[in-house]
Amino acid sequence: MKLSTSNIKFKGDKVIWIVFILFSFISIVEVFSAMGNLVYAGDKIEDPIRLLAKHFLMLVAGFVVVYTFQNFNYTYITKILKPMLILSILLLIVALGVGFFHKYVLKLSVEEDPLASGRWIPLPFGFTFQPSEMAKYITIMFVAMQLTLFQGKLKSYETFKKILSLPFIIFILILSSNISSALILFVVIMLLLFISSVRLKYLLSTLIIMITVLVLMFIIVKAVPEISEIPPFQRFSSGNTRLQGNTSNDPKHQTHITQVAIGNAGFLGLGIGNSVMANHQTEAHNDFIFMVIVEEGGFLLGFIVIMFYMILVYRCFAIAKRAKGLFGALVSLGIGLVFIIQALVHISVSIGIAPVTGQTLPFISKGGTSQLFACFALGVVLNISAKGEQEDTYNNEITEESINNTEIQM
Repeated sequence: MKLSTSNIKFKGDKVIWIVFILFSFISIVEVFSAMGNLVYAGDKIEDPIRLLAKHFLMLVAGFVVVYTFQNFNYTYITKILKPMLILSILLLIVALGVGFFHKYVLKLSVEEDPLASGRWIPLPFGFTFQPSEMAKYITIMFVAMQLTLFQGKLKSYETFKKILSLPFIIFILILSSNISSALILFVVIMLLLFISSVRLKYLLSTLIIMITVLVLMFIIVKAVPEISEIPPFQRFSSGNTRLQGNTSNDPKHQTHITQVAIGNAGFLGLGIGNSVMANHQTEAHNDFIFMVIVEEGGFLLGFIVIMFYMILVYRCFAIAKRAKGLFGALVSLGIGLVFIIQALVHISVSIGIAPVTGQTLPFISKGGTSQLFACFALGVVLNISAKGEQEDTYNNEITEESINNTEIQM
């Protein structure tokens, strides 16, 4: 696929490129409609054009990231995956430390300062970095690499432990600040292991242990409320509050606002720019953007957006089927699963049938780190697609020796 007016080449799956560009257009329109709470934040009135320009520049940056990584030989990523995973662990610890400092030293609540949640690292010029977004995609690729390296030894429990040792640390660190992101990562990893024919008893035992630990932590928080101030118990405390809030009749509660917005929508909606409840919903531009889409575009536009995500994941799975090697297939599958699961979680929250989780809608919600790393993952999928379409003798099989010979020393 080529632009006739330039030398820019769009490689890989054309359908994915079309869906990505359509998502970008929807994002510009709907995020602008949902900026009411950002414009009138606190005592300071923000310039909506400046906010829109900032979001537009982030979308442009995302486009550049996708284009860059569609040209980057994805097998080279295996050379830096382990160092990047270790860096992710360090950054997640730093983010938790920032949260601890803001919450317990500065005595600030999450409502007063989002940094107190332990999800973000402050950067110069007012920017923040969310390491869990980087860790999510790097971990998926790392697991895909490990499954490729040990594809002949996957029946061994020792191999099973080796594959999950570092991802387990990532999971615990993300769980300490964001339960929903940790669970999405867990589900995708389990599905990749299942697809790769890891012994079912290993997967079932891991699942049982996970469910048991989560239930016990909820029970502990319920029985000993004081412990909810200690990570990771604080996330279970807020999670319990959100579960209760899902049945709240408080007109100011996020779930109640969402349900009113959906009730107002009808088949064709109120019209673009005519959202009413977006002005009352905190994080409408981010965690509830699908609510705005449905209220303004009705069930018709909501259905179209859902179909776009179904097409995206279908194309990811088709690319996995055509990939020249196991690593590319597993990476494409894993990234496709992250996209669709995260989108479904966001949509479930935005229509009021699931508790508030804080999950963005990939490629549409206003975001920085989440947008850029989703674009990074999409670029990798497009590169896998481009390599799979080549007619030459390109071979992307990965060996432990090839990784060890080129791996950055830590």
